[in-house]
Amino acid sequence: MAFDQIRMDRPLSRLELAVVVLLIAACFTWFLNRMNEMTAMAEATALDLTVRNLRTGIMSATAMGLIQGNPEIIAGVAGSNPVGTAIDPPAGYIGAIRGVNPASIQPGQWYYDEDARWLVYHVVNTDYFIYGGDGPARVRIQLKLIYNDLDENGTFDAGVDRPAGTSVMILDPLDWRF
Repeated sequence: MAFDQIRMDRPLSRLELAVVVLLIAACFTWFLNRMNEMTAMAEATALDLTVRNLRTGIMSATAMGLIQGNPEIIAGVAGSNPVGTAIDPPAGYIGAIRGVNPASIQPGQWYYDEDARWLVYHVVNTDYFIYGGDGPARVRIQLKLIYNDLDENGTFDAGVDRPAGTSVMILDPLDWRF
């Protein structure tokens, strides 16, 4: 008896049909909004993992310079493309570009700006990313040399100052709103 089908002897009224359609539309709208939010969360996670991959590669290259007793390796890494030290290039990496027009780069692509010497990622889910700069929403990453400033002039002087390491600097805040 529990599984007996209840049959209506009449068709649905217009009001009942409208309520069913509205409920389905509300559920579908909620589903689409949630999917967009989850896609943005996935992009934020992928960006975070890529930065961690870059940091790991930089630490490895810096350690190699320290082990070999060759500080020039450390100084050379600081001014280079961080993708060269990573285990794998980021998904969507299109290479090193000189004279790049940021508007011509597609969302989701990475490139190394040879003129400015930073790695750039163009954000796909701009509705969830707060960007305060000009142009398309992007994240810029640059390598900074950490050194012992022996002559205390505030700049790195090869042969005088001693490189101690390299740091991955994120120049644009990673401000995601979920």
